[in-house]
Amino acid sequence: MDRIEIFKENYHKELESREYLQNRFSTNVTIVTLLLAALLYCIKNAGSIEYTKYFYSDFFWVFYISLIFSVATSIFIIVILLINLLGAPYKRIPSSQVLNSYYQDLVKYYEDYPEAEGNPDSEFEKSMTEYYIEIGTYNMEVNEKRTKNMGNAHIGIIVLAVTILISLMFYVPTFLEKDANVQKFEIVDPSTPEDPASPKEKDIKENFNVPK
Repeated sequence: MDRIEIFKENYHKELESREYLQNRFSTNVTIVTLLLAALLYCIKNAGSIEYTKYFYSDFFWVFYISLIFSVATSIFIIVILLINLLGAPYKRIPSSQVLNSYYQDLVKYYEDYPEAEGNPDSEFEKSMTEYYIEIGTYNMEVNEKRTKNMGNAHIGIIVLAVTILISLMFYVPTFLEKDANVQKFEIVDPSTPEDPASPKEKDIKENFNVPK
């Protein structure tokens, strides 16, 4: 395989890795949003937890510690995601228009200086090789940093999910108590009252038997 083809392949491979990491980032943002919604629910309704026979007040320190860990982990994850979002941008090779303009400048240069060593094609290929090496290496370093950030974010998401789950477990007795106290009522449509204007069946029979 030609040397420039190897560098070109590595360059495109790093761009593909960028797309993969961006998808992972979007997925992590969605998961973290759902977990933060659950965390806000726990914090907002912390005062509504009832001390039932299922749990005693001695165990509620676990609830508050899990909330503290959840908040700290959430801040950690958000910071990592922001670093990933605002981190070093990727680089790309110049556009086709720029490359073509550069090639035309090379052609003009060798036309003006025919005694110069080399030719436009070899110089252009040399420049492209340098582009692929430099930009491919730079993008690889960016991907490595982003991959490390995503790994740390995944660990934080697991910890956050566990701590929130522990917090939500303390709401179960409250939900059970509320369900047990729910009274069910059956709504029955009242019978249609008799129309006072309509004659009763007895009156109709009496009037029918009255001789004329």
